Amino acid sequence: MKLQELEAILALCKSAPYIESIDVAEKLLSRLSPYLAASHTQTLAPSPSLRTFEPAPYEVLTYNLTRAVLSLGLRHDQLRTQAANALGSYLAGWVSAAAELSEEQFVDDGADDYAADGELARVMTHSLSLLGFLGAAAEHAHFWNAYDRLQLVQDVRKALTENFLIAFETVLSIVRNARSHQHGLREWKRYTKHYAATGRPLGAMILHDSFLKVVLASASLLVGSSSHLTSQTSVLDHLQTTLHRKNHQILRDAAENSLAEGLAKIAGEEMERLENDMDYLQRVG
Repeated sequence: MKLQELEAILALCKSAPYIESIDVAEKLLSRLSPYLAASHTQTLAPSPSLRTFEPAPYEVLTYNLTRAVLSLGLRHDQLRTQAANALGSYLAGWVSAAAELSEEQFVDDGADDYAADGELARVMTHSLSLLGFLGAAAEHAHFWNAYDRLQLVQDVRKALTENFLIAFETVLSIVRNARSHQHGLREWKRYTKHYAATGRPLGAMILHDSFLKVVLASASLLVGSSSHLTSQTSVLDHLQTTLHRKNHQILRDAAENSLAEGLAKIAGEEMERLENDMDYLQRVG
């Protein structure tokens, strides 16, 4: 993908929340959906201007595509199913590619220059793309109903296998220790330094953290609407406020009960892993 095409796609994505015509919205959704499905495999033609897309163009691309698809589905009920299918296609493609990349063996002997479309680049692109997807999903978790939110978090959790996380950490180690003659790693090394400088160091834990933000957003919607739970209002603050009311809302149906149980199980397992399984953290970190 050349810079001009990337800029045009991002411009279309930013217009999505403001489109009122159903016909225009449907055409835009049809145009953006294939780009979203392929965004985790996208390679970008080298250009100094790519450095203006922070923190990295690969995360920016998938984030904006996901956000645009979600916005179109939320604004136009007739397009909700089509939008959900586009999101599902992205995730299914990501899971399939992650399983393939997890089987790769990365050994840094200092001789390989690493091609822009090679396996190392694929792991990097794949991981940065997922950060964009999860970021947009956490912001618009109300797009999915309770059943689908539970399915989403379960699918993402299964996709983040230990083998893939170790592959990501191995690739990052190669990037950070790149020699001066390994020109193919220069841009990746710059991205890792930039993420670290902004307080989001790349690694297995940033993927894990982004996943847990989706879990948190899903759980938040069980106790309040997305308009009430903003970045300035924590879930705990909201719960403490509602406890003072006599008639606070209860879980409304079986789907929400299942979501609550599923998320509670995930939260418990994550806490247990953090407390007891330091072996895992040492392997991936």
